[in-house]
Amino acid sequence: MRFRPISLFRALLFLSLLQFIIDLPVPAASKSHPNDPQSSSVSGKVASLSERQLTLSINRGDKTLNTLAFVLDSNTQIEGALVVGAHATVDYRTEGEYFIATRIVATPASGVSPY
Repeated sequence: MRFRPISLFRALLFLSLLQFIIDLPVPAASKSHPNDPQSSSVSGKVASLSERQLTLSINRGDKTLNTLAFVLDSNTQIEGALVVGAHATVDYRTEGEYFIATRIVATPASGVSPY
């Protein structure tokens, strides 16, 4: 049986395409669901503080200040002296329209670490 050059070319082209498709990376399955809380982090200056809420002032480059309010609960981990005027980094998750603080790292307003 004799192969025609065009048939051999088509077979090689088909096998190359097949190999290309097999080698494509498969995207990882997303484990998050639309109702799962999303985690984020933000830094700023503590504007106000109560037993249940922390308000953070975030200075943007264009001289505008934004404030974010975070709910504090029994699972919130706090590192450092959390006082008004201190610089703080807040890790939080969103639940509906609320920001739930999961971890807060605070440094004094002078920038010197208390440790």
